[in-house]
Amino acid sequence: MVVPLTGLKVFIGSPGGVEEQREWAKKCLLDMNGIVWKNRYIWIPVRSEEMHGGLEGQAYIDKNIDDCDFGLFIYSDTWGEGRAKQEFNKMEENHKNAKGTRDVVVIFKKMSPGTSRNPGPEAQKVIDFKNELLQKKYTIEEYSGNETEFRKIVEKQLNGWLDDILNGGQKHIDGVLSVGSGTEENSGGAV
Repeated sequence: MVVPLTGLKVFIGSPGGVEEQREWAKKCLLDMNGIVWKNRYIWIPVRSEEMHGGLEGQAYIDKNIDDCDFGLFIYSDTWGEGRAKQEFNKMEENHKNAKGTRDVVVIFKKMSPGTSRNPGPEAQKVIDFKNELLQKKYTIEEYSGNETEFRKIVEKQLNGWLDDILNGGQKHIDGVLSVGSGTEENSGGAV
């Protein structure tokens, strides 16, 4: 039997150095699908390292960010390398342009007390970015480094987003993914 489901795309962005946490986030989204499909939704993880397409580099990533419903950004206790700030800015721009229909959460690894009291240049970049996000009233979570704690944070956020949708909050989602038929029907929504 084919069950029509709405796909909710979640962009997972981060600098280099947190590859393991990106995997934890992806696995958490996929694991949650075993629960949320009963409400006719599924989570679709979108990560830049898995993108393939005709557009080059950042233009292709930007296109995929444009199509996402939510953003999950993961930072370590040091700044790391990569395009995470650029990807976050793109998601933030989309968040503003989408009339509040997209939501973003940022998860930071907790700094050791010694690092927070006496940060080096990389840790200071993280502190400055975190303060910038706090001023903009973004949802910020912290974890101590273990997978169980990290997954609880992600699950809480996914449940909050789904609860908002089920209670009439996220009306922008109108795409349908028919699971079982191998076909997609998209009316310009999230799928």
